[in-house]
Amino acid sequence: MLCDIIRTAAAEHVDIEIVAQVEEGDSIVAAVGEFRADAVVIGLPKGAPVERASEELFAAHPRTKVLGVADAGRRVVLCELQPETTTLGELSPEGLVEAIRDAVRPTLS
Repeated sequence: MLCDIIRTAAAEHVDIEIVAQVEEGDSIVAAVGEFRADAVVIGLPKGAPVERASEELFAAHPRTKVLGVADAGRRVVLCELQPETTTLGELSPEGLVEAIRDAVRPTLS
């Protein structure tokens, strides 16, 4: 039923394409690799955290976003792991202090 809801909702939007449906027992990791999916929607068993369900996927495809649908489709959780490296160039002591501030500023608010 969840698959039908997702397919119906996606069909109305030309910028969303469903490239595969993985049956229970099939490898989500292999499907993401084969189809180079940007996002994966998974149904979560009752009480299962999306982080646990997506550990293997993130190990192989860290930029893939995972939407975990729980509570019989009443709740959705987004989980993403996007390691990102930013080159800061030549660094002075003042530049280092500013880089530290910039790195933690979002968490200070």
